[in-house]
Amino acid sequence: MGAADVAFARGTRQASRMLASALGLAMFGLVGAAQGQAVHPRSHLDFNFSNPGARSLGFGGAFAPLADDATAAFANPAGLVQLVRPEVSLEARGWSSSAAFAAGGRFDGTPTGLGIDTRPGLLLAHESTSEAGPSFASAIWPRGRWTLALYAHELARADSFTESQGLFLGSGGFVREPASRDRAKLRLHTFGLAAGWRANDRWSFGLALVRFDLSFTARSELYGADPNRPESSYEPIPYTPDRLLGIGTMSIEGSDTTVSSGLLFTPHERVSIGLFLRPGASMTANAEVTRSGAPGRWPPVDDVTNVPSAAGAGLAWRSPSGRLTLAGQLDYLAYRGFLGSLVENFLGLHSRGNPEARPYQSAWEGHFGGEYALLSRRPVVAFRAGAWVDEHSGDLEHDRVLHMAGGVGVAGERLQVDLGADVSSVLDTVSLSVIYSF
Repeated sequence: MGAADVAFARGTRQASRMLASALGLAMFGLVGAAQGQAVHPRSHLDFNFSNPGARSLGFGGAFAPLADDATAAFANPAGLVQLVRPEVSLEARGWSSSAAFAAGGRFDGTPTGLGIDTRPGLLLAHESTSEAGPSFASAIWPRGRWTLALYAHELARADSFTESQGLFLGSGGFVREPASRDRAKLRLHTFGLAAGWRANDRWSFGLALVRFDLSFTARSELYGADPNRPESSYEPIPYTPDRLLGIGTMSIEGSDTTVSSGLLFTPHERVSIGLFLRPGASMTANAEVTRSGAPGRWPPVDDVTNVPSAAGAGLAWRSPSGRLTLAGQLDYLAYRGFLGSLVENFLGLHSRGNPEARPYQSAWEGHFGGEYALLSRRPVVAFRAGAWVDEHSGDLEHDRVLHMAGGVGVAGERLQVDLGADVSSVLDTVSLSVIYSF
């Protein structure tokens, strides 16, 4: 996928599944508190940030120092000044993921050899999902030193459903988590008004007013063993109404507006430096839990959920002939205060030294890419390649994931078409962009 540049993309499917799973474990904590059981969360949320556009995707996300097409409205609004004619842009993306999750097995302790408790370690399953649809649209109007842009971007889309038989815990005081069915749906859109201003031949600046609209719903159903048959604690737990322990729901519905900024510095005709800063939005989250067979429900819990912020700087170099372009970018992802106390405390993501409950860490990410253009052809054809490493993928099998990217573009007098792809062991992304200038 592209750079770590403010767009939910890498782990939106994983994120939805994991948040629903965390909700289920939180509910297990509340239900289990009445049963003298301990909480052992098993999920970690992690997100990637990606620029829109097939060209950026093909560069491995190193696009802030270039920002020379319509997606600059999002990637680095200072780059809008490089566009000399009005233009419109459309992009469609497709995603295919195969993320691992804990479908059962043993969290710790020695297997008893009874029923399905026969092997150490987690039993992993894979949730394979594929989605596709429109992801970005923009319109650009150059006006002297100024360039204005309107854009809409779908930052996240995920629908998730998983089933788990619950984890076995401990060797002495035996505990088994309930089985669970987790469903989640995530949508995150942004709408932006951006402006770039050229101060002189070297310096350009940009600002964007960005509105975030977030919709997230999760539902977790927990199922337990037969209380009248102790041996059923080692058997597969059926997902039937008589085994239902409780239902937990979470919803995040909200909007927020932020201001992002960018800078483009061209110290030499073949060298450019780009910087950007994108504060995250804040939304209100609500969670509530009910318990089968018990009157009423636990009081709803409200808190603020923060979309992570991102900042970055990049350097681009063009060969004297203009055929070869190389770019590198270093991004900083700020997860501080990401989910607030609702998830990090109420859902207990950091308890008991669980290796899957990794604390949220702000991180640096490097992205590198290049392009070779056949300038002697008409229309011009360009080939791209790039790479980046996802240090915290959130996948149980792969924490550190290498992404390889590539693409091709064809540019005529007024029409440009780009195709880009990003492949990894966890998530594959394909993008098709069309830009038409007037």
